[in-house]
Amino acid sequence: MDFLTSNCELIIEMAPSIIYDGFCEFITTEIGEEKADSFLKVLKESGAIISGSWVLWQSESQIYKTPPNWTPADIDIFVHSERCDNLVLWIHDNGYDEAPMIPTDGEGYIDELYRIEEILTFSFKSYKIQIIICNTEPERFIDEHFDFDILKGKVCASTGLYQSELFVQSQIVSRTISIQCDQLRRTNSSRILKYQNRGYSFTFVELGSKLDTPAMKEKLNLLLTK
Repeated sequence: MDFLTSNCELIIEMAPSIIYDGFCEFITTEIGEEKADSFLKVLKESGAIISGSWVLWQSESQIYKTPPNWTPADIDIFVHSERCDNLVLWIHDNGYDEAPMIPTDGEGYIDELYRIEEILTFSFKSYKIQIIICNTEPERFIDEHFDFDILKGKVCASTGLYQSELFVQSQIVSRTISIQCDQLRRTNSSRILKYQNRGYSFTFVELGSKLDTPAMKEKLNLLLTK
């Protein structure tokens, strides 16, 4: 069995305890056991999904048996707007300085801002947390609107289960991001450079769409020069 196949199977079979328990341990270290218990409880009740670069970082750590030489900027937690009230109340009641923010530059996963109602950004002891409030189910939002497939691994706070498609896992293991024209439109040049610096190469898959703007051509040039 080759490295790619065996490690894809490793990701598929990752027990909930590997990533979700690591998340719980991290939160406990940051804010103490009592607050962590209540925070994790409200995440579970809200049906929150943890995704993005923090889950990718954890996946790489399991594959290569050592933490990557890069660190995620924050932890992204996604929740449906119809189930966010108790989570927002927890943030206020526990005195965290949350700053409502609606991003406008397409950073990472936003190509249609109307699908995001609000992003609450606050910090625990040493780490930034982003609560992304969507007006659609978080799993659907992640699958349809993230720019890079490697970031679509999901940890469900309600069950602790890690969810990821095989094509996502294979890109993580091979360290090659397959990017289509619609994904290229919703990312930006700094994102491409960031993941190149994190050790990923890109393969552009054109599906009949035209690279019809200077910005698109600039981003494609970045893919082809490294």
